[in-house]
Amino acid sequence: MAKKKGSANLGRLFGAEGKVTKAGLAKAVANVNQEYKIVKWWWFGQPAIDMVAVDFDLSPTQLGGAVREIANLQGSGVNVGMEVFPYGIPKLNGSRLSVKAQINLKR
Repeated sequence: MAKKKGSANLGRLFGAEGKVTKAGLAKAVANVNQEYKIVKWWWFGQPAIDMVAVDFDLSPTQLGGAVREIANLQGSGVNVGMEVFPYGIPKLNGSRLSVKAQINLKR
């Protein structure tokens, strides 16, 4: 039996079943963009998508919930890494959250 490619597991990140297309990925990012401001995003891997990278600008009230939701994506076949850069001295005005999700690491 053939091993599943990364894109076959990517649907799990967005709650979708089956193969993820570029249009489906763009739709998922647009849905997230309604709640969080996306600065930039990109996928890696052709033709199978193996990693997604997204940068968000978040308010102080959004940061905790976003980190919690993204951390919950961590699991078998998905490795999620995050970096946070705070804006504002001395009062926090916002944060840049950089996320990289690697799919199907068992190659």
